[in-house]
Amino acid sequence: PGTLTIPFEITQDGVYYLMGRCQILGPKEFAVRHDSFHFTIDGGNKIRWDLWNLPHDQWAWSQAREQAKGHRANPLPLKAGKHVLVIHSREPLARIDRVAITNDPYGAPPRD
Repeated sequence: PGTLTIPFEITQDGVYYLMGRCQILGPKEFAVRHDSFHFTIDGGNKIRWDLWNLPHDQWAWSQAREQAKGHRANPLPLKAGKHVLVIHSREPLARIDRVAITNDPYGAPPRD
């Protein structure tokens, strides 16, 4: 298990959303058991990130959502300034290679 630490800065107070380009490796039947991360912002509590409805064994953009909250996007109220995002490995077959933080609640993915 590992962590990915990403410092970032935003220019305006607001509500933001986290997205990542993610992949679940291995046989399709493993996908439901290897489909999440945890993340923290600025050293806060760990938040679960479920890779809901992700195509199997392909890279795809996924908005940070929690199954326990009905797969709704996790709003992140942030103040303008510097912040630190830490993504924590939770399951061995879940991968992430890009991250975006946006104020778009519908999670339009960045262009690759």
